[in-house]
Amino acid sequence: MLLASCAALAAAGSWSGTVDGPRVAGAGRIYLSAPLTAPAVATGAEIRSVRWRFALPPGRTLAAELCVDRRCVPVKGARGASEALAGQPAAAPLQFRFRLPPGQRTPVQVGAIQLLVDYR
Repeated sequence: MLLASCAALAAAGSWSGTVDGPRVAGAGRIYLSAPLTAPAVATGAEIRSVRWRFALPPGRTLAAELCVDRRCVPVKGARGASEALAGQPAAAPLQFRFRLPPGQRTPVQVGAIQLLVDYR
């Protein structure tokens, strides 16, 4: 049993990635970030939690989601953390989806997107 728990601890880790954000321009359309891809060492592991940060112009907001495979979770703000994707494959690419909030028509350029994935 001690060997099993040591193996589980050895498999835990984290990976991070950074991509440029998209320009979100059209009302009612979804804009995708480039995929954030895990290193090979995360193969076979499961997500424990994720943390993100992306830049928006001052005073601007966007509706956003973070997706892995077909599962998406709402992102509340340009900086945050979530355990909602726990159990999903840690090696699967993650991608942000953005859209303008209702009534907003002025385009928004999303700055650099940073993601940290903790896995086990």
